[in-house]
Amino acid sequence: MMLDLRDITVDNELKELLPPLAADELADLRESILRDGFTSPIIVWLNHGVLVDGHHRLEIWKNDLNGDDDKAPEIREQKFADKQQVIEWMLRNQLARRNLTDAQRVQIALKLKPIIEAKAKQNQIAGGGAVRKKSSEPVRTMKVVAEVARVSEPRARQAEAVLKSGDDATKKAMLSGEKKINLAFKETKQRTSEPAKPIQKVITAPVLVGEFVDAISLGLKRLRDKHHAHGVEFDAKLVRKMAFNYLEGALRE
Repeated sequence: MMLDLRDITVDNELKELLPPLAADELADLRESILRDGFTSPIIVWLNHGVLVDGHHRLEIWKNDLNGDDDKAPEIREQKFADKQQVIEWMLRNQLARRNLTDAQRVQIALKLKPIIEAKAKQNQIAGGGAVRKKSSEPVRTMKVVAEVARVSEPRARQAEAVLKSGDDATKKAMLSGEKKINLAFKETKQRTSEPAKPIQKVITAPVLVGEFVDAISLGLKRLRDKHHAHGVEFDAKLVRKMAFNYLEGALRE
C-alpha cells in the first residue's frame, strides 16, 4: 500500500534535531521547488510512517502548493533498526549535504555524542555478558565528534565551550562564520572567568586585642585626668567593667 503524504507523522524530536534553515536558505528552497518541482524524495521510516528527511519540503508542499497531489514529492521508505539509528542517519546526512560552517558542523556532530558513547560501552562488553573488557585504547568521544565535523579536536572542544557558556551574540556570530571559533572561545573564556579576588590583609586576633587594650588604657587615662581636674572621684574598676560589658554585647551582634 502506497503511503500518502497526509498520513506521514512528524516527530517533534526529529524535527528539532537539526538547526532550521536560515531565512534566505528557506526562500531559495521554496523558489527552487516552485520553479523546478521536487528534485529529491522525502525519506520516511519504513513501517513507522515517521518523517526522517524533508521537513521543509513537506511544509512547502502543504502550504505553498496547497497539498496538490500532482506536484507532490516522491516518498522513499527506509528501514532503520531503532530511533537512535534514525537520529544518527539524519545527523550524518545533514553534515554531508548542507553547506555548513565549521561551528555548525560541530554543533550537529555534538548531538552524536550520546550515540558514540553508547556504542563504545557496547563494544567494551565481552561476549555479550555484563563484564566489561578493559580497552587498551578508550574511545575518545570528542575525537570522533571532531572527525565527523571535519575539524581538529581542540577546535571541536572550543566550539562546544562557546555553545555551552557563550552569550547569544557570540554563539550566533560563531555559528554564522562571522567570528572564528578560536576568537569566540577566547572572548567567552575572558567573559566567564572570575575576576581575581583582591588580597585582603588579615588582622589576627592578638593584634586586635592589643590595639583594643591600648585604646582602652588611653581612654581611661584621659577620662581619669578629666574627672580629677574637676574634683570628681573616678572609679576605674567600674568603668573598666562597663566597657568590657559593652564590648561583649557588641561582639555578639
